[in-house]
Amino acid sequence: MPLRQAPDKARLGRAMATMRRLCDFDNSDRQRPSRDEILEALSVLRDHFDGNGCEASSSVDVFDFGDGKGPVPAHRHRNPDGTLGGWVAETAKVAATVFIGPDACVFGSAQVSGKVVIDGYAKVYGNAQVREEARVYGRAQLRGDAIVSGSALVFGNAQVRDSAQVEGNAQVSGSAQIYGFAKVYGNASVCVFARILCYAEVGGDAEIAWSFVTDGVYR
Repeated sequence: MPLRQAPDKARLGRAMATMRRLCDFDNSDRQRPSRDEILEALSVLRDHFDGNGCEASSSVDVFDFGDGKGPVPAHRHRNPDGTLGGWVAETAKVAATVFIGPDACVFGSAQVSGKVVIDGYAKVYGNAQVREEARVYGRAQLRGDAIVSGSALVFGNAQVRDSAQVEGNAQVSGSAQIYGFAKVYGNASVCVFARILCYAEVGGDAEIAWSFVTDGVYR
């Protein structure tokens, strides 16, 4: 594919200003840029990267993640096996080693690294982090400052949010929710309608299915 001529500095500056307005309009008095302005800015940015010898490996567009913020700059993630994965907001960080299924998404300021798999209709957003070889799938959601790491699994309709952590070989599934500063680790399993919150810890080989746990350590 031939490279296009890079835009001049003035056009590039206007495009960058439009993107800044789009990203911070909720926290300022400036008006949100129109769809035409966004598309024009994206076109200028494409020309800039192509004109400097950088051909994008995936499309750059806008996508509505359904969080009330409307369409934002995003792209489809290119998976390690070459397949086109789900949508990733330009504000999020996803390593090239990560696999994201076509219907999963990562947005906000979320960070996903290592050999993580995000599949199904899973969503990772806010400031959530998924690391190492963890897997998040089904309709699971990670948000806030949640961290999922190790070989942990979060799936079904499970939610991990706030500053909660799931690590090791732990599994969170069903409609379970982990939140507050709670931690699930080891080979623990939290499932069905369990709620683990506040500073509670579930580790070892513990299995919790229906309980509402607010404190203490369960192993």
